[in-house]
Amino acid sequence: MKSGRARAGSFAAVGLSVLAFCPAPGAQPPTPVRNDVPRVGQQEVVMMRHAYLEAGSYEAWLEASRSGVWPWFERLGARILGDFEIVYPVEADATPGRDEALRFARYASYEHWQATRGGAAAGDTGGAGRLGGDGGLRDASGEGLRTRRQYARGSRGGVFLQGYLAETRPIYMPGLVERYERVDGSPDPASSAPRPVRLGRARPGDGILALEYSRIRKGAFEELHALARDGVWPYVEKIGVRPVGLWRVAYLPNGDAGRERGLRRGVLPGPLRQLRALPRGARRRGRDGRQRARLRGVHARDGSAGRPHAGAFHRVPPGRAVRQPAPVCAGSRRELPPRPVAAGSLWRLSARPPRTGRPGRHWRSAR
Repeated sequence: MKSGRARAGSFAAVGLSVLAFCPAPGAQPPTPVRNDVPRVGQQEVVMMRHAYLEAGSYEAWLEASRSGVWPWFERLGARILGDFEIVYPVEADATPGRDEALRFARYASYEHWQATRGGAAAGDTGGAGRLGGDGGLRDASGEGLRTRRQYARGSRGGVFLQGYLAETRPIYMPGLVERYERVDGSPDPASSAPRPVRLGRARPGDGILALEYSRIRKGAFEELHALARDGVWPYVEKIGVRPVGLWRVAYLPNGDAGRERGLRRGVLPGPLRQLRALPRGARRRGRDGRQRARLRGVHARDGSAGRPHAGAFHRVPPGRAVRQPAPVCAGSRRELPPRPVAAGSLWRLSARPPRTGRPGRHWRSAR
């Protein structure tokens, strides 16, 4: 009898589980999906969106994105760079009574962006339903989108960008073979004498994203990127900045690039005081040297204007979605945070050692 009751109980449990997976009459059946291998050889695009929000609602907006919307889009293959609140640390607030936010998301291609949409914007890709199916993860995204709409007070649409993310790479800048002696007083800004530097301890602080806008000569983007990558970025990393990337506006369907012409360049300094130190305070933190001299060739090729943004880059934590029909796991990537540094004492070149290397490897004596 005991074994018979156990068998009856197991049959009942199986029957209940089958009923639980059967859709109710009139309900949409579940939509599981399988995915093909990743497409290769496509040109990545970044979607930049500028949102206007109810005053004081930015944190709630960000949380709805972080916990509801972004996990679903990461499952669809997008990679969220981050969401940033626009701040006005010096100039007057351009939108009093409202918060402003800029959001950046990466897609493998314009076709990939279409495949994460619905309706006409999806084109012939089948949209998000074909790419990710349905289930609790998609439901959470819908809830997050509805929450965000409660705080939204308008938008400037979306702008597609194409270009390059800055590489996180080791950089070796050999020290020059020179000797220095300490001097009193302040340096002459007009002097061309060498300015070696010693650095104080790193100071913690909240990061600020500076988004710069430029108009450049037609066809000069690749040249400008090469100059920035090899000339500007190594130097600003030396003084604590972390470049994010360099992009040009892409005039693609479903974009709103008509009002946003030009080029986008993101850099990530440390606290606001470090942002204010660029570029005027750069010599105090990084001083000069051959590497800094390479900046001149880049600055001569573009005229930029920018605005700081406060916020954090999005990194998907390791996680697992309930199997409907398969688990979803995402990894996190470590990147170097901004490291502002304090400037040290004033030094000058006191002696030049005998030439032992190739010509041009040593500073001329300061006059």
